Amino acid sequence: DAHQLEHLEGNVKKLALGLENGCNTVEKLLQAQSRQLINHVDRKFDDQERVRANRQRQERFLESLYFPEILSREEQIPDAFDGTCEWIFHSENETGRYQPWADFRIWLEKGTGAYWISGKPGAGKSTLMKYIVEKKRTEQLLQAWKGQNELLLISFFFWSTGSDLQKSSTGLLRSILYQIAARWPTLMDLGILDNARQSEPSGAYGSLSTLAAWTDRRLLSTLKLMLDRRPVSAYLCIFVDGLDEFVGEEDLLLDIIRLFVSTPRLKVCVSSRPEEAFREEFRHCCQLRVQDLNRNDFKAIIQNKLIPTISQWMHPEDDQGKELEDLLMEKAQGVWLWLDLIIRDLIRGARDGDTFEELHARLGRTPNTIKGLYAHRLQRIDPSYLEEAIGYFQVLIVRNANGRMLPVTILQLILAEEEWWKSVVNHQLSCFQSAAFDSSCRRFEKRLMSRCAGLMEVQDVDFEKDVDFEKESVVSRHDRTVNFIHRTVEEYLHEEHAIFFQRSSWYSKATIKLARGCLGLAFLRSDPPLRGTDLKIPYQLIGDTMYTLTTLGYSQTNHDFEDELKLVQIDLVNQVIRTIQHIYVARGGQKKTFFDNEMLLSEILNPRWSIHDPRFGFLKGDLSFAAYFGCSEFVKSHLSKLTMFDESLVDHVLEAIGTIRYQQLSILHCVAYFMVLSDLSDRGFDPNHM
Repeated sequence: DAHQLEHLEGNVKKLALGLENGCNTVEKLLQAQSRQLINHVDRKFDDQERVRANRQRQERFLESLYFPEILSREEQIPDAFDGTCEWIFHSENETGRYQPWADFRIWLEKGTGAYWISGKPGAGKSTLMKYIVEKKRTEQLLQAWKGQNELLLISFFFWSTGSDLQKSSTGLLRSILYQIAARWPTLMDLGILDNARQSEPSGAYGSLSTLAAWTDRRLLSTLKLMLDRRPVSAYLCIFVDGLDEFVGEEDLLLDIIRLFVSTPRLKVCVSSRPEEAFREEFRHCCQLRVQDLNRNDFKAIIQNKLIPTISQWMHPEDDQGKELEDLLMEKAQGVWLWLDLIIRDLIRGARDGDTFEELHARLGRTPNTIKGLYAHRLQRIDPSYLEEAIGYFQVLIVRNANGRMLPVTILQLILAEEEWWKSVVNHQLSCFQSAAFDSSCRRFEKRLMSRCAGLMEVQDVDFEKDVDFEKESVVSRHDRTVNFIHRTVEEYLHEEHAIFFQRSSWYSKATIKLARGCLGLAFLRSDPPLRGTDLKIPYQLIGDTMYTLTTLGYSQTNHDFEDELKLVQIDLVNQVIRTIQHIYVARGGQKKTFFDNEMLLSEILNPRWSIHDPRFGFLKGDLSFAAYFGCSEFVKSHLSKLTMFDESLVDHVLEAIGTIRYQQLSILHCVAYFMVLSDLSDRGFDPNHM
């Protein structure tokens, strides 16, 4: 093409000039041209290497911020019912009626600073925030504010019963930084990466590829730099849901919100219960109360969901339907969760043959408050079922003890039961391919729902997916998440039924169930026919099992390991190691043990670590593997059986414990690590060698 011809012409001219200047031999001329070509190639190679290295630094920076639960809370919040929440985008000018709240539409179009959405527990604040974040209308209305500039919408949903990162300032800051950096990667080139690294230790762990666990101070410093150095054309609108679900130093949370409010070309919308600290902080801000504004939404749900559904089994007169609607509106008091639970009850009653009069009487007997409703439901549990129901409640509460917010599924709960756990221990996969196991899972789900009085729910099957549910694998059919219907259930159980959690053994029993369930599910997923074609082996479940075993035997008030549980931890850790080896061999592992397979280890320990990471150097066997997860009793037992100490073995244990700096850990995990160090110290080894 023209460019190539021009380039060729230039080379010819250089050749002619070279001949004129004395390069009168082909050899000398070629040498001169070769040097120029080599220099040119070197420069191009150096440029490409710099680009590649910078891209790798950016990717590692993003990896250091990312965490698996970054979007899981938002995804679990119920969607708004069709036709509801639309009022949030209506303005007073549009409706012609006075609105006793700050116009949210005008705030999006012209406003600055903060907008506070408050409401009673269960009023639907999170559903409204999710609606706002996901609706295109939000971005359209923000066009007037940002003009021709770039706009980035950022969201974070706190979750008090989630993992540590879902309820902390660390999680909030990491999520916001990740979203900004992913949208505008050039910001990472403006000294941001150097700031992220400046507090790192030197030596093998000092590169960006092995960032230590972020601190709030460093995260906040990095966020300020990124906000200050972003282009003038970059506008941000941040949505933060559930400030009342934050766990940590309240002043730090409010400082972060104040940073957003004071930053040019940035505004923030937050939601929370009307707690005093937030009422004081946002008293001069634009705001609304959800329970004052959702009356028409409630009517829409009753008229379009309840009445048509119960009409399938009965034929209420128009005035009867209106009577039911009026009573529901009166008793709901703006609390969406209460209305949703009662509508489910009424639909179930109509399906079971209740007359309209019986439904009306049932509704009349129902308490008006959420806590009253929970108490009413617990009282209806058959006394012979109560102990079993409490056991399920306890497992859901324990799952967050290690700070990782482990999901609990139907499969995990049934695999933890003695009958099926024996088949897991004996690696009898054929048992789980049987019709008997499938039937057991179906019966178990019905039993769970009947025992727990509707205070727990099982994730619905997604029938919109193009799959034949009945032909799916056992794992696909029954590996569905179990959860409380709302966080207020857990709050209620702790406040009003503390007796459920007073016996010293409850925590350990629930932990054992959780650990068995995680390991059993990993085992089932190792088999392709059980796993299904679209599921990978979740090696992370094995890591979850080990972290759960770390806390087995401890409690929040008593850090002494319960003697009777020492053998349980040791036995379950051995079972974990045997199961990993079984999976490894069954899947064609070529090396002697799974400890020689770096890729598998990276999946178990931390999928974001490079398999060439120096942190894998300590993994030489059972002892260092257990030490990494803080399974103190297993480590102590293993060490006590050694007739003579191998210093390299102890070094590996210390190196494993040294990775504590790269992990987000609960207080119970830290206690477990220090128990290992104390034991080593008692045996004459200096932990400072770590």
